[in-house]
Parts: sequence; structure tokens; C-alpha cells
Amino acid sequence: MNESIVITRNDEGIELEVQFINSKKKAVDITGCTVEVAFKNPLSEMDHKQPYIKDYKTGTVGIILDKSSTNVGGLWTTYWSAISEDGFVTAQESIYYFVLPRYGGVDND
Repeated sequence: MNESIVITRNDEGIELEVQFINSKKKAVDITGCTVEVAFKNPLSEMDHKQPYIKDYKTGTVGIILDKSSTNVGGLWTTYWSAISEDGFVTAQESIYYFVLPRYGGVDND
């Protein structure tokens, strides 16, 4: 199920949550894994952040967006990876969100 996520430019405190699932749509246990998320903004600039684990067994992780993750208008892409102790990618997901200018385009901040 795809959802549209729309955020106002320079907003912060919004949670993005991912659940890693396999090809059979079953939760992936990420116990023993580290998780990384890479943000790609509309200018193709990349930023890597460390999300937090909500539940290892259900493969659920999240991150709270700060202003650096909403400072450019347009379509953002996030790439989430669970990496096993031996360095292999166990699971991957992506989330897309759209950042709109404040006040319908009257955006001076």
C-alpha cells in the first residue's frame, strides 16, 4: 500500500516509520542488525542518519525528521537498510515524501 506523505518546508518532529518485510509480506526479524537510513533530497544531495529500533522481532524502525530533512522543497527519497553483524544487507525499504513550501509559496525562511 502506497501512501502520500506531505510535509511543510522546515517542519520538524514528524516521525517516519518502516517495517522491513520479506517477499511474502512477513516481518523480518532484525535482531543483531544495525539500521541505516540515507536521505536524498531533490537536489540529489545525500545525508545518512541513524534511526532507532522500535521492535527487533517485527523489523520496525523509525526516525524523527529534523529541519535538515525538510529544508528543500520537492520529492525526497529515504533508503532504509538493516545490516547483519557480518556486514550483509538483511532487508531494505524506501519511503518517499514531498516537501511543500510554507504558506503556498510565500516562503522566506
